[in-house]
Amino acid sequence: MIYDNLMYMSKLYKNHHNTVDKTVQKMKDRFAVLEGEIEAGNTNSMILKEIYELLFKMSKNNVISGVEAQRYWKELNKK
Repeated sequence: MIYDNLMYMSKLYKNHHNTVDKTVQKMKDRFAVLEGEIEAGNTNSMILKEIYELLFKMSKNNVISGVEAQRYWKELNKK
């Protein structure tokens, strides 16, 4: 994900077999795992931090809107 973000920001072409679609899917998959951890009652600060970072990355890559990311984060912090 970091590699894709750097390549996107630098506007360079990449010869790596990773695609943005795969990166987006990896972010979604990881987010689903972390969401499951929260639903199971695990409120470890590292999980919350990773969710926050994923929300930011997903909104930056137009997977979700910034408004959706903020709304989800606020709902998560209410729990």
